[in-house]
Amino acid sequence: MCAVMRSLPLLLMLCLLAAEPVQAFVAYVRNVEDSDCISVTRSRSGKGEAEVYCFYGISAPRGRQPMAVDAKALVRRMLKPGTRVTVQSPLKDDKGRQRALIYVDGISMSSSLLEAGLAWVDRKNCKAMFCPRWYRTEQGAAAGHKGIWGLGLNSMPWQWQEE
Repeated sequence: MCAVMRSLPLLLMLCLLAAEPVQAFVAYVRNVEDSDCISVTRSRSGKGEAEVYCFYGISAPRGRQPMAVDAKALVRRMLKPGTRVTVQSPLKDDKGRQRALIYVDGISMSSSLLEAGLAWVDRKNCKAMFCPRWYRTEQGAAAGHKGIWGLGLNSMPWQWQEE
């Protein structure tokens, strides 16, 4: 027992060193590009180069897909131009798009769309430790027949082809 207690600080230090740091920065919305993508700039004035980020862990209807207009409208209501957001853990997905967790006033945009039934969990790319919670959020929206889940479609939204 004493040997374990003596090595505990060393184990803790190794765990902390092995953990990847969370990258996050403040940005300002320039435009809502799509139902799950926005462009931001790091300048409050909105000037400077814009970066496009899609919301990590989800997909939302786009183009002529059912509820695409509603999903984009929700994002536009929450993220007006100039809105301050936190962009966390940016990475490129398998299609080369920048994905990140986007928060406005501490609220996750991915989670907001899932709760409204206007998005679904990206079954291929959502690998973070909170993704199981998002599956439960998606299931709750489906059980409540919210958004896309209230349309009574014959196919699951993740089977829709992107337009």
